[in-house]
Amino acid sequence: AWCRWPLHVEKVYDITFMDGYLYLVVKRSGLVHLERVAPVREASAPGLNFDPLLDCRTEVTGVYSAETNTTTFTLPFFREGRTDVVLGGSFGNRKGMWLRAENATDNANSQTITFAGNYSGGVAYAGLRYLKLCELSKPYLKDEAGTAIITGRLQLRTMMVSYTDS
Repeated sequence: AWCRWPLHVEKVYDITFMDGYLYLVVKRSGLVHLERVAPVREASAPGLNFDPLLDCRTEVTGVYSAETNTTTFTLPFFREGRTDVVLGGSFGNRKGMWLRAENATDNANSQTITFAGNYSGGVAYAGLRYLKLCELSKPYLKDEAGTAIITGRLQLRTMMVSYTDS
């Protein structure tokens, strides 16, 4: 199978692989950023039974305002329209709750993101939502020795795909 990740950037200035990391110089939201990507599975998010798919993922804690009934998270980067927050394991029955950028109550041109409600109960994860696309390899019929038969035409009536941890 082949996988790809759309970058959602305006321009890529440079890409290099150094010391086990992929470095990218990109323009996003009118600003130039140096991105560092580890080409291995990201460390799991403690207390969650899944890993949030967020680029630039960072731990954040919210500050609640009782006056406005909103929680504001401060980010180490300028947020974009796809900056989401996922509540961590310390949020009890709300752990894993996904706060989507579309529901934020402030504008996207800042280093904060604000949501209606109280989400100040612990560590959350903020980052840029992304989509991972996978294209499966072409299926082949195999002979008794396990060698793919590449001649002729394979016609499938039904097909089952088994996957885990998607």
